[in-house]
Amino acid sequence: MQTPYSQFDFPAPPDALLGIDDLKTRRSERDFPVPLVLMSKIENLGAGDWVFRSRAGTPLNPGNAMKRLVRPIADELGIQMGGWQDFRHTLSTTMRRNNVHRKGISGTRGYSKIEFTSEVYDHASVEEMREPLSAIADQLLPSVTKIEIVK
Repeated sequence: MQTPYSQFDFPAPPDALLGIDDLKTRRSERDFPVPLVLMSKIENLGAGDWVFRSRAGTPLNPGNAMKRLVRPIADELGIQMGGWQDFRHTLSTTMRRNNVHRKGISGTRGYSKIEFTSEVYDHASVEEMREPLSAIADQLLPSVTKIEIVK
């Protein structure tokens, strides 16, 4: 939630912050190439130091934003929300399903190890499990069928 305009790969408003403090790791600071269509939506939020900010202009508190903004909309749509991590898991899984290179997925997450991103944030869908399970069933069923015939 504490994303300054300086993190985006586009011309920042004149009053945008040039840096942020207290990053978790050095990879936490990175540029994001925001699509122009999304950038126009972000710019509609108005000028300020932070992209997502309170009425006072300070960075949004993630807990308050979840409680006041995200959860009410999710509840209205019938979506169960566990927390901000749900967005990370969904983004990683969606990117993989859209054939985004693993390094690109890892980079958007801010992790240097590709394996960590796929092990923690990526999830197989029912459809992705169907083919391998069907292959096993095809191998096992002829044996089961023969046993049933013998009895």
